[in-house]
Amino acid sequence: AEPLLTKAGLNVKRLAGKDADIASFRRGALPWNTWDLMIINSSGGSHEWSVHGGGGTPDDFPIGGPCAMHVTHSGTAADLYNPDSLAGRAIWGGAFWYFGSTAEPFLSAFQPSRYTAPRILNGAPFASVFRQRTNQNFWRPWRLTIVGDPLYCLREKPPKRKEFKPKQW
Repeated sequence: AEPLLTKAGLNVKRLAGKDADIASFRRGALPWNTWDLMIINSSGGSHEWSVHGGGGTPDDFPIGGPCAMHVTHSGTAADLYNPDSLAGRAIWGGAFWYFGSTAEPFLSAFQPSRYTAPRILNGAPFASVFRQRTNQNFWRPWRLTIVGDPLYCLREKPPKRKEFKPKQW
């Protein structure tokens, strides 16, 4: 997903392999976030998270410039109104759009980034980009939540509207 999103002008940094650790995340996101979009895959609960190299706390979720966040993780959004939780800290810290789970949804409830990046670049609303499609494993809203405008998207121009022609019965 990184090459596609970077080509579109987003400030994206992919942490992979040995660089996908808590220390690298902290170096990139703290003390002030400059990333436009964060897509995180980690484990833990609403008040802790873990990636290679150790665990993190809500204090590791950055504050700073506005950003959209997608977090593949069990229960990050279980305590949204608490700034000491992961999602609460993210929203308090500047995330204007957040997609995460309220409880254990299983990994298959999330869309893989190979599906999401092209949709983001085609101007689809983030809510439709990240949720499962009809007849996928978890296509009904199931333990996943969105905070922010469900129609938020990346577009240079508004979509063209089609004229509505009701059927004549």
